[in-house]
Amino acid sequence: GRKKVLEGKATPLLYHIKKNIMTYSIVAGYASTFSFMVKLHCYPYFFKKLSRKTLEKYAYTFRISVEELTDIELLKKNDR
Repeated sequence: GRKKVLEGKATPLLYHIKKNIMTYSIVAGYASTFSFMVKLHCYPYFFKKLSRKTLEKYAYTFRISVEELTDIELLKKNDR
């Protein structure tokens, strides 16, 4: 997931889903949405259009801040 995010093909949401060993349906349950919506939000085009409220739901799901969820630079710093 991290490689796709750094290449611009996916969003940090996908990275956090994979990092926390979750599925789209698990995240959808926490965020009170549908799993297909979570899958769409893993694409940059749709992720850019998310409201602050939706980003807060996703951030709460992973127990991180909205800034941590949206900042790709943090992923670049955490080279493994």
